[in-house]
Amino acid sequence: MRRHGAWARLLVTFPLLLSACTSLPPEETQAPLLARETPHSFVLEGRLAVKHGTEQFSARIDWRHDDVNGKPQDEILISSPLGQGLAQLKSDAQGAQLEVSGQQAVAAPDMETLSEKMFGVRLPLTNVASWVLGRAVSSMAQIERDERARLLRLNEDGWQVDYLDYENAAPNALPTLLFIQRGEIEVRLKVDSWTPLP
Repeated sequence: MRRHGAWARLLVTFPLLLSACTSLPPEETQAPLLARETPHSFVLEGRLAVKHGTEQFSARIDWRHDDVNGKPQDEILISSPLGQGLAQLKSDAQGAQLEVSGQQAVAAPDMETLSEKMFGVRLPLTNVASWVLGRAVSSMAQIERDERARLLRLNEDGWQVDYLDYENAAPNALPTLLFIQRGEIEVRLKVDSWTPLP
């Protein structure tokens, strides 16, 4: 299998960014922020950068996450920086399926099993929906907070998540720049837009 295809699969199964930051409009022109502990469903648009050893890959991400009565559903589209679709991941209570452009779809009972099937290691994919909102999943996680009680660093299940930027200085701002690392895997997510869903 070509290396490019493997990286596209890695990106879509572990959604997380590009180090470049975009400037924000003045605070008074921004829509009211949704409290970071409130949303369970969202649409996220952003940019990814993944590094594994000497290999690197970057792409755009469009992610819809629905959580209805504790039953999460995800649709994630990974595209090239120019907008060409590369891969799509769908996940719900019935299982997970990954479609990579030009290749046969791969299915598994859940996202963690899918990652193990594809890469030989179980990635904490279910946790990511909480991490991008600035939340720990378990009370056993080690966390550091800033003076506004927002997460600065999270260590959970062997992964470290650093929160490098938020929408603005408000205590209820959502994260806009994350860095996730474990061993030689480094992932950056630059969130360009958040859309909370009811």
